[in-house]
Amino acid sequence: MQTILSRVRRYTFPPLSEEAVAQFLQRFYLHDVHYDSLESFFLEQGGMNLKRVGEIADTLANAIHTGRYLASGDFAGLLKDIDDMQGYEQVLKQLLVSLGRITEPKKMQKLSSLLNAAYNNAQLYNQNSRLMLESLYFRMMEEA
Repeated sequence: MQTILSRVRRYTFPPLSEEAVAQFLQRFYLHDVHYDSLESFFLEQGGMNLKRVGEIADTLANAIHTGRYLASGDFAGLLKDIDDMQGYEQVLKQLLVSLGRITEPKKMQKLSSLLNAAYNNAQLYNQNSRLMLESLYFRMMEEA
């Protein structure tokens, strides 16, 4: 609403440098653990297993790249792991990275568009994340 927006100040902050992130994390005595970003620190400290997220994304990306469907039990297991972590958004982000490593640019553009459209529609229509990922997987397999 215009009434609220007229009373709000907008602030933008530049991204923190690696040194600034390290300085912030030192207070938590995490000298033996290295985090790629502040986001990964908060996600892992919140209980998300980012290594497992990467494995799931790599598995999906390899299936899409080769055009070989995952066994239904394996796919259901991946979805259960994602449900347990509540990691659908992170899996989608990592899936883009994984596909980018193994897919040629023209095909990657199509897959990226499918992923973005599926995610945006799921947000817009409050779609169940599990159903969104399932349908996205099958649409991407059709493109492969």
